[in-house]
Amino acid sequence: MTLEQIVKKTEAFSKARHELAEQVRWLEEGIADMKKIHLPKIKKAVAAAKQKQVELADAISEAPELFVKPRKIVIGDITIGYQKGKGEISINKKDWPAICARIKKFFPDAWDVYIQTTEKPLTSTLQQLSAHELKKLGLEITGTGDKVLIKANDSDVDKLVSALLKDEAEEVAA
Repeated sequence: MTLEQIVKKTEAFSKARHELAEQVRWLEEGIADMKKIHLPKIKKAVAAAKQKQVELADAISEAPELFVKPRKIVIGDITIGYQKGKGEISINKKDWPAICARIKKFFPDAWDVYIQTTEKPLTSTLQQLSAHELKKLGLEITGTGDKVLIKANDSDVDKLVSALLKDEAEEVAA
């Protein structure tokens, strides 16, 4: 392989990326146009639906006797009525140590089921240590040899393509 051949392949790759960027720009323009057209309508529909939901909740609250047995009814595609609240545990962050201590006291054999403990080395800060210090900790640095680099300088396109591919993957999964 000669440098001239690599230059030609790099130019071909660059051309393909420019074509991709153009397609993404056209898509973005189309999405922006569609948002301009439909977003105001969607916002208006959301506000109307929220208002109708509030009105329905008020009506149900004013007539609890209609939902004794059965407690729920289905009308069309909407279930209305009453259900037992699931409840929520609220713990003030400043109380965490005392609560953890009581859990350990009352559940000495199973406290780790109720308390999350995380102890792991932080590689982001360990990277600041010298190779000698890392060696003392029993760590080794890998991947320091040369590796092929192909990086486009227009990272915005990469972000857009990644976002598009992620959206498509989520749609396929759904």
